[in-house]
Amino acid sequence: KPENIGFDVRNRVKIFDFGLAKELKRKDLVDVAGGLYEATGLTGSRRYMAPEVVLCKPYGLSADVYSYSIVAWEVFTGKIPYDHMDYNMHFEEVAVKGTRPSTKIPGGPISMIDLVLKGCDTDCTKRPDFTYVCKKLKHESRLLQYDKTNHGHHHHLSSRTAYLMGQSSRSFIESQSRKIVL
Repeated sequence: KPENIGFDVRNRVKIFDFGLAKELKRKDLVDVAGGLYEATGLTGSRRYMAPEVVLCKPYGLSADVYSYSIVAWEVFTGKIPYDHMDYNMHFEEVAVKGTRPSTKIPGGPISMIDLVLKGCDTDCTKRPDFTYVCKKLKHESRLLQYDKTNHGHHHHLSSRTAYLMGQSSRSFIESQSRKIVL
C-alpha cells in the first residue's frame, strides 16, 4: 500500500514495514508450476490484497504483483481503489467475482494501463513477474523522455523522476542478486 512506500537515505524507492512478511519455505510449496505456497491469508490491507490472499488460497509472488498493480492504478488515477466498497462488498465483488478498478484513465499511458490489467489478472499464474514489470517501466520511462503526444507536446521526465526510475531499477536488481534460493 502507498503508506509503506518511501525513499531511503540514498533517494531509492523502498518498501517499508515488513511486519507481516514471511519467508517462503520449500515445505510450504503446494504448486511448484504455479509457485504457490500455503501461507497466511487475509494479511495486509484489504484494498491492495490479491484475491487469492483474501480467499485464503495458496499464493506466491504474483500476489505482490497484484498489490503493486493496484498501487500503480492509484498513482495513475489519483483515486483510492475500491473506495466505494465496504468490507463485505469488496470480498464479493473483487475476491469472488473478479471486479477490478476501471482502466478508463483519461490521458493515462496505454502501456501502463495494460501492465496494470495484466498485474490484476484473476488467474494469478498469468500475472507477469517483477522482472517483466521492471522492463516495461524502464522502457516506458525512456519513451516518456523522447516521445511526443498526439497534440505535439514534448514530454520530458524531470531529472528527479528519471533518477528515481534508475534507482528503483537498480534497487530491484540488487534485491534479486541477494535473493535466497529455496
